[in-house]
Amino acid sequence: MAIAQTATLMADWLISTGVQPADVVNMIVQHLQTLIEKHFELKKADSIFEAGGVSLEILSSKRISNIYLGSVMVNRND
Repeated sequence: MAIAQTATLMADWLISTGVQPADVVNMIVQHLQTLIEKHFELKKADSIFEAGGVSLEILSSKRISNIYLGSVMVNRND
């Protein structure tokens, strides 16, 4: 599936219709934040990382989503 390409195409369409790029970025960030909060399971992620010798106990789902969203925004701006 070409989900990333489709999301980029839709973002470009919004921008071409006059929506400010910053507003498009905010829409994407808010949607991703909602998806992460809805589907991310800290305990499941912690068990996966603990199996590899890493612990995520100090991280909350909010911090993890901020880390993830920060990397998305960095990649989008490149």
